[in-house]
Amino acid sequence: MTTPAPAPAPPPLEDAHLAARRITRLSVGVAVVLIAMKAFALGASGSVSILATLADSVLDLAASLTTFFAVRWAAAPPDEDHRYGHGKGEALSALVQAGLVFASAIFIGWEGVQRIFDPRPVTAGFWATGIMVVAIAITAWLVWMQTQTLKKTGSLAVAGDRAHYAADLAANVVVLIGVISGAFLGAPGLDAAAGIVVAVWLFWGATGMLKVAADHLLDRAVPEADRAAITQAVLA
Repeated sequence: MTTPAPAPAPPPLEDAHLAARRITRLSVGVAVVLIAMKAFALGASGSVSILATLADSVLDLAASLTTFFAVRWAAAPPDEDHRYGHGKGEALSALVQAGLVFASAIFIGWEGVQRIFDPRPVTAGFWATGIMVVAIAITAWLVWMQTQTLKKTGSLAVAGDRAHYAADLAANVVVLIGVISGAFLGAPGLDAAAGIVVAVWLFWGATGMLKVAADHLLDRAVPEADRAAITQAVLA
């Protein structure tokens, strides 16, 4: 009796789709954990900067869910209604993510400005600080995992997801500084200022994300120098 031959390895494109699916599942799980942690920290501390990063994590979950379904739709083969496949589903996902991040930035900025004029003390500083340190570590690990996946897949949806988690990483560091200032240095205004910095950072990141998604959806041509290099390589 002969042993069945092992199944062939998946082709590179299928391999890329599988990797993108795995990392989007991980992103959703991380977002849920971060929301639970930050909600607890907000309830304990009343920090506006933690409110900012909690709102951002809620939008991260919505964006990660959008990415989760987008990479599956983009992997679907061409059909009668979509003769060229569904690859632009990832660009649509990035567009939705940009809109969510814009909304988050506006909300956080408004709350921060209000707290500048009406500062409130930050309580339970040790809890809030500890939770933010753990959140930074988890987010850094996720960004590293997304970076490795992006190198393998080049997925636009994963790139968008990674962009706002990378922004979150920097924002969480700012929030940590704000929490420490408000809880231990008696400077609640710095906590509010940290929230405003996070809002500006998110707005800037969303602008870049929107541009990349729009270029993909509108089939923007590659730069002339790149086209010349491609032509030269083909004719060589």
